[in-house]
Amino acid sequence: MSHLNKSLLELFRAHGVDAALQDDWVAFPNRELRASASIVSERNQQAGMSVQLDVRLEITPGRTIIESFAGVGKTREKAVADASANFTANSFHVLLAEFFQPDDQQVTQEEWIIGGRKSRVTVGNVGVRGKLPLEGEPMFAWFKLFRETIKRQQLRPGIHWARFYYAQAQRRMMACEVLVDNLVGKSAASEMTAFEWPCADDFYSVRVFLVMDVEKGGAVGPADAVAWLADILGAWHEFTEKEAYAAMADAGIPDALAARAYTFTQVAWGRTLLDGLGVQFSLQYLCFDASGTIVESGDLADEPCFAAATRLAERYKGSPGFKRLAMMSADFHAVNNALNGGSKPEDLVTSPACLFLEAPTAAGMEAARQAIAQYLAAIPKSGKLARPERAKPWWQFWR
Repeated sequence: MSHLNKSLLELFRAHGVDAALQDDWVAFPNRELRASASIVSERNQQAGMSVQLDVRLEITPGRTIIESFAGVGKTREKAVADASANFTANSFHVLLAEFFQPDDQQVTQEEWIIGGRKSRVTVGNVGVRGKLPLEGEPMFAWFKLFRETIKRQQLRPGIHWARFYYAQAQRRMMACEVLVDNLVGKSAASEMTAFEWPCADDFYSVRVFLVMDVEKGGAVGPADAVAWLADILGAWHEFTEKEAYAAMADAGIPDALAARAYTFTQVAWGRTLLDGLGVQFSLQYLCFDASGTIVESGDLADEPCFAAATRLAERYKGSPGFKRLAMMSADFHAVNNALNGGSKPEDLVTSPACLFLEAPTAAGMEAARQAIAQYLAAIPKSGKLARPERAKPWWQFWR
């Protein structure tokens, strides 16, 4: 067990939290939570040493709050102590108040409307390093803008977290970072960068950390459903379709919308993963009722869930959940099978995206197969159809 985890254990215990060491974690009896701390990088400098401390709090399997802190000192020990003190002063009490002791006096708890939903927000103290060029309220006018950028976030019901960090030296910005659920918020960071920051010759930095508990309620649109699904799956290395649907239901996404969000996100992300191979993807989609009758069709680009998932693909394509969902898609299986059979990707043409909007009957499945076969027969013979190895992924009823 690392010295850092022992120190983290002592910190929690000193604040009245029942905790124990368990493998490489600090565990909390009768809670699903667990925490750990580690030095992830260190550098020798002219005046001593600098380190980066990462403190993790796993709130549910697959969802872990990660807070990073720099530490400097003449020795490694002093640099680590500096980073640990930075964590304690800036983020520890937010975690303590949100997950262990709601009455902690070192935080502020407020009610915000985030993405149209009532939310309880636990805000920590503003951490300051260096010499601030101004005193009092004028120096912290930036927080109002930061709060507004967070209120515009479209977050699914449940726990979320955000961190803002700004640093300046010699009248030039060194860093301006907004993280929401550990992911970089580019648009929010752009707004914060554009803020008229007070200039100074000396170095200074400010940071703030907060945790949000977004309540359920209100209408859920296609863009929301897809964004929440992406947020759910983004951090999951392994998951089943059933687990994804359970998480969407827990977030308050209606079943019918959840089915569309899952299916069209899978299609969009599968095609993003295959992008660049030269495969000709059908731009159409077909939806069937229980009897196998086509009740909806159109261009994928105009389908709201597909469009939303395509927009989010770039943000999530580096996440483990993106690759897993993409590789579960019918397009991926079909193209992979065709390539293994010796086909060239530029010669492949896919069929339309197909799904049932309600549980199909046996006759409905057969009617749908016939409808798809008619569509495929109309494809020019110059293209080799990338066919799935089995029918199920191609026109499965997602539920």
